[in-house]
Amino acid sequence: MNLAEINIQPDRTANDYFNLANEFRLSAQLTEAVSAYQRAIALNSNFSWYHFNLGEVLSQLERWEEAVISYQTACQLDPHSAWSFGALGKALVHQQKLEQAIPAFQQAIELNPEISEFHALLGQTLFQADQLDQGIEILQQAVQLDPESPLANEYLWEALARQGRGEQGLHYLQRAAELHGGKWELYQKLGEVSQGRGDLVTAIQCYHQVLRLNPNSAWIFFKLGVAVRDQGQQEAAIAHFRQAVNLQPDLDIAHHYLGHTLSLAEQWEEAITCYQTAIELAPKSAIIHRHLGEAFVALQNWEAAAQQYLQGIELEPDSVEMHSSLGFVLAQLERWDEVVKYYWRAIELDPYSDDLKEQLAEALLSKHLKAIAAQMQQVESYSDYSGQDPYDLWREANEPRLADLHQMKQTLKILSYKPLISVILPVYNTPQTFLQEAIESVLSQIYPDWELCIADDASTESDIRQVIEAYRVKDSRIKAIFRSENGHISACSNSALALATGDFVALLDHDDLLAPHALYEIALLLNQHPQADMIYSDEDKVDEKGYFKHPFFKPDWCPDSFLSRMYTCHLGVYRRELVNKIGGFRVGFEGSQDYDLVLRLTEKTDNIFHIPKILYHWRIHSGSVTGGTEAKPYAYDAAKKALMQALSRRSEAGTVTDVPELMGAYTIHYEIKEHRLVSIIIPTRDLGKMLDRCLESIFSKTMYPKYEVIVVDNGSRETETKAVLKKWQQRQPQKFRSYLLDTPFDFSKINNDAAEKSYGEYLLFLNNDTEVITSNWITFMVEQAQRSSIGAVGSLLLYPDDTIQHAGIVMGLGGLAAHGHSGFPSTILGYAGQVKSISNVSAVTGACLMCRRAVFEQVSGFDEKLAIAYNDVDLCLKMLAQGYHNIYLPHVVLYHHESKSRGYDNTLEKQQRLNREADIIRSRWQNFIDHDPSYNPNLTKKFTNYSLNISLPRIRIEAVLKSELDSELLRDFNIDQPVSQQDITAISLPIKGWVLGKNSPIIAVEVIYNNRVFTRILANQIRQDVANVYPGVVGAEKSGFDSVIRVRGIPAGTKIGLQAILRDGSSVSLGTIELGTQTFL
Repeated sequence: MNLAEINIQPDRTANDYFNLANEFRLSAQLTEAVSAYQRAIALNSNFSWYHFNLGEVLSQLERWEEAVISYQTACQLDPHSAWSFGALGKALVHQQKLEQAIPAFQQAIELNPEISEFHALLGQTLFQADQLDQGIEILQQAVQLDPESPLANEYLWEALARQGRGEQGLHYLQRAAELHGGKWELYQKLGEVSQGRGDLVTAIQCYHQVLRLNPNSAWIFFKLGVAVRDQGQQEAAIAHFRQAVNLQPDLDIAHHYLGHTLSLAEQWEEAITCYQTAIELAPKSAIIHRHLGEAFVALQNWEAAAQQYLQGIELEPDSVEMHSSLGFVLAQLERWDEVVKYYWRAIELDPYSDDLKEQLAEALLSKHLKAIAAQMQQVESYSDYSGQDPYDLWREANEPRLADLHQMKQTLKILSYKPLISVILPVYNTPQTFLQEAIESVLSQIYPDWELCIADDASTESDIRQVIEAYRVKDSRIKAIFRSENGHISACSNSALALATGDFVALLDHDDLLAPHALYEIALLLNQHPQADMIYSDEDKVDEKGYFKHPFFKPDWCPDSFLSRMYTCHLGVYRRELVNKIGGFRVGFEGSQDYDLVLRLTEKTDNIFHIPKILYHWRIHSGSVTGGTEAKPYAYDAAKKALMQALSRRSEAGTVTDVPELMGAYTIHYEIKEHRLVSIIIPTRDLGKMLDRCLESIFSKTMYPKYEVIVVDNGSRETETKAVLKKWQQRQPQKFRSYLLDTPFDFSKINNDAAEKSYGEYLLFLNNDTEVITSNWITFMVEQAQRSSIGAVGSLLLYPDDTIQHAGIVMGLGGLAAHGHSGFPSTILGYAGQVKSISNVSAVTGACLMCRRAVFEQVSGFDEKLAIAYNDVDLCLKMLAQGYHNIYLPHVVLYHHESKSRGYDNTLEKQQRLNREADIIRSRWQNFIDHDPSYNPNLTKKFTNYSLNISLPRIRIEAVLKSELDSELLRDFNIDQPVSQQDITAISLPIKGWVLGKNSPIIAVEVIYNNRVFTRILANQIRQDVANVYPGVVGAEKSGFDSVIRVRGIPAGTKIGLQAILRDGSSVSLGTIELGTQTFL
């Protein structure tokens, strides 16, 4: 019987159609089945089972909207059918209607709580709706109901992995793969997870299982190749990579890895072919160009290698490796000017690399003396420091000298409060020298009221106890306990803490050093602020050779920055009573035990103080946390655990994820309690295309469910702009509106007016020249803005060339306020990772600023006296003054074409207006201009690069006195630099000029200081100007000398002589340079 036959038999019943529909369904004639079910329903619309089965077939056809209607009808007809509610939930999920699907699954569970599938589907839906904790709880119930359910096990692992607990839940993924043996995707996932955690054996087994089920997967052959390559099986890896590219010739990464593995096997020619194919497929991949360059280097094809490194640098301009490699290759080609350029760029990117400096020096000195002069020119243009480490200069200017330490000792006599400070020192198998230096750094403290509490964690090195015992005998202030069994850092620290009797405890790691004035500075602050419960200082690193480097100058207490990364660190001093009250260090948080401690302690007090001085030297050596991110990976897991528990204690539900580019930094996503309306306010005047792009990006990318866009038309004259406004009113009538405010441009007044006319609980002020990049931008901003502690929320704004326009405002920068890191590539981490991690800042730009309406109204909105400039700064500082924290979010990214709508402040009238508004800011907020709590006074306020604030000494060139021309030896000469009355840094002196010998050409110029040759400058620089004046004279074209010499330490009033050395061995005086007095910038 077919459908046509039933059509002509009017005596057929609804059940006949239903049975026929089932037959069609069994034979996969789904369209006919739909028609038969619909005819059954037409004859009997009150039978829920007909509607349910119709929904099932419509779901198979992916006609989800119709399926939902059928399931809803089935639920209405039979409200006790758990299966109908479950099916409805699944159809709604397919429509991405998660908020409607959740109650459907919940009703199914209420009707039949024993069905594991319903729990699994509900848990997965909650997980998709970013309700992770609830989702995990439901999925755990699903597994308990049916441990053999592959669906429940798979979904539970996915949820745990999303929460950063994938390792903990790995057995659920393993179980899901075993139970659902035919689903190769689960074996792929298990293989990739196993490979990621270093379990190559399991990964390889899983990939083979995938290939048994899906033998033509190029991706799996690629992953298998990576795994066996990492096992050292190069030939097997090459075979797997070949199979991958045969199956999928456009898989660029497989060509790349095949080339790299062939390179490891020194099969260079084939490797080059693979790399070239990979580049054709992925021309924007810098690392492929780098590897291709390395292959050409192996074949000594220097030109081809240089070309690849150049292309790689275009794609990745901050790559130290490619700049140094290009320098090496260019040295082989003897292109010395370029060698200098790229080596110096590498040093700019990694200024602490001794290897790079040695490579540069070796290349220049051993290959071609001509490059010395070019090197010295580059030195001067690169830095006023002439190659000296800026931190060395900073230390010279700021570290206390013996006289300063003596004065501190005298100051101790007048301190009214001299607290006992207990230095906590947990020890385990410390290298003897490091341990001795750590203890000696305590003994060397100029503040005497301390006790050193040492706990040895059952060290296996016998000399540890001897060292500790010897010091305990030496000084009665040293206490020690020797634990009978190893308990790791938390337990050991608690043992040391138990010895403490001081008012405060200071934490010292067993291989680090205290600065000699560290405890003095603590005591001094406590006399000024006796209420302090926590004190922290700035810090630097000390390497195994005793060199100080990598200073970390920290902001004052910034709670949200701290939730993003443990920045207070060393030196940390805490009120002992409070430490004991919160239970000391917690076992289970090893590696981040101090992070956990401070998270708990700062929940009990706001009396937190920062000393912006280097009081602690953190040892760098292999095995320490500072030795690299791989040294103690468990520390990062412990940190995330500590953060999750902190959120729980603070009743702020959320999730913690790693910042991909920055190990040890974390992003917290807070659960949005209620999706309230966000009002996006955009002032505009003309420039319709730009406004249209902005609006297009908002409406096409925004995923937040409740928002309105209000465009304030500040007197547009262009018809294009009016057409844009009309277009969006038609396209988005529920979310878009605009109105005319035809007044002179006044940013504050326009935004205040729009805020009054808006309906949202959140206000988002946005420039019309922005373009949304991050689809969850509003969601991420609301996550923060909803919190009672938060004032203004800002974002990362980029110029169209992907350089940074805004990553937070620094008060005092440039004299008033400016954007930190402005102009740098968006790929940089920023100072101490600040560009890539959530940070408290004093202010954010009004180009993209969100706040709660209540906070905006509390501070009276934008000040209309500030019509154009600094109104956003003023708004943020008013919030800061009211106790709110302003915050920068690096994961909210927009493009910004700055000030295109109103132009730049480049006329006299605009500049005068800018100056007036700047004066208002100075009169109100000079304290923030002088000291930005989110910045550090040891960092520069001249530049946006967070470089050190160094007062460079200057020296005056009193006179440059030329000698009389020796006409027997010289035809002519001149000293071009320096010039009389010129100010230079008292570090480097430029010397430049030319000498034309009469009978013998010049070869060098000697610099004479203190009656000896200080240095010799090669004299063969091209001087075309001299050759033009003396045409035909031998040696005129190469008569120049040009260099920079170091004069740091040479006293004022010194006379420096210059004498020319001719090829025939004769010498002749050129003149003297008289150095004057020093001043400081």
